[in-house]
Amino acid sequence: MDPDGALEYFLGFSLPILYTMLGELKNGGGDGGCDPSDQAQCAYIKLISSKQYDHVRQVSCCPALLLGLSGHVLAVWGAPSSTLPSPTVGRTDIEVGIREVAKLFRTIEHCVQDIESHYSSLDLQPTRSSTIVSTTHSRSRSNASISRPTSRSVSGLLFNSKLSKPLDPSRFVHWNSFTFQGNQYDLVYRQRLTSYMEKTVFLAAMSLPSDPNFRETEVVVKFASRYGEAGHRLLAEAGFAPRIYYCGFEESIGLWVIVMDYIQGAVCNRKLIEHEKDSLSSAIAILHKNNLVFGDLREPNVIITEPKSKVCLVDFEWCGPCIDIKEGDSVVQPRVRYPADISMGHGIDWAPGVGRDRVITIEHDIYRLNKM
Repeated sequence: MDPDGALEYFLGFSLPILYTMLGELKNGGGDGGCDPSDQAQCAYIKLISSKQYDHVRQVSCCPALLLGLSGHVLAVWGAPSSTLPSPTVGRTDIEVGIREVAKLFRTIEHCVQDIESHYSSLDLQPTRSSTIVSTTHSRSRSNASISRPTSRSVSGLLFNSKLSKPLDPSRFVHWNSFTFQGNQYDLVYRQRLTSYMEKTVFLAAMSLPSDPNFRETEVVVKFASRYGEAGHRLLAEAGFAPRIYYCGFEESIGLWVIVMDYIQGAVCNRKLIEHEKDSLSSAIAILHKNNLVFGDLREPNVIITEPKSKVCLVDFEWCGPCIDIKEGDSVVQPRVRYPADISMGHGIDWAPGVGRDRVITIEHDIYRLNKM
């Protein structure tokens, strides 16, 4: 069995050609009746068992990478060959495998229970109907056909698809409390503030259960994969960004969570006029003075809080240091870079030198500032 692809490593003349990676490719799951990962493993076993590897096996465990690509699913395996027993703390390999599978099934069981609890908590209103649609799926190995949906008359219940009230975003956000200055605050999510699926920003009501005199406060809760906390706090102190109540990386969800004041104002959708431009210039100057760059200086990230007078910056995901921060000779925080998925189209006039995973510079900020 020969692999679909391989990387060769040539040591020299009269020496065997070694392989550092073997790959198998399928258009989709079940294509050809074989799993590409299994095929890659079989190809590896055949290779290292061959005569050309006789001398190699005497001095090496024959490491290689195995790639199995099935449609959009890519599996990567490490393949060392060894005749030595693996340390399994008194258990055979089969016993270890059985225990791992058992843990997987137990986890699946717990997940199913959690999903059932979610559905049982939904406030669904049933309506009477005399007809329901029954869809029967039957797949045959010979012709792989799927039957059409059929209707049958029965007395049953259908759930009303027309919601009587707006979607409640709080059902989909389980992060709903945080500690600030020694006090635990609770959040009740009111609505989503953006229609972009990749942007998760909510309007929420913040309360302090331990203090009955605390007045409920409107806040913005943002979830992000990266965040320039230092720049946000710096501008918040100067009055050019919303006050931060909480900012930290939450291990439970794998995202940064930022709770900040809800700023009253209008999103900039025009050229800045009169002192608005001066206000934005002052904010950017504060960042640059502290060796920070904003990066994403576009109209949607500028809030006009006082028309013709003052603006406020939001969305500090790209904000960060424009120089490497070192401790001794070690870099503890490298210069901030543009994301690898930055949109270079859609009519955005980026500065020369802006690109995917490229370093964000002060010159880039100044270029965008002059365009505002």
